[in-house]
Amino acid sequence: AGGSSMPGSIDISSSTFWGYFEEIL
Repeated sequence: AGGSSMPGSIDISSSTFWGYFEEIL
């Protein structure tokens, strides 16, 4: 997890959200 699979255009706060989201996945 860490949102590395997400676009780099997102904010760091969004990256934290995606990191948490990927932890569920």
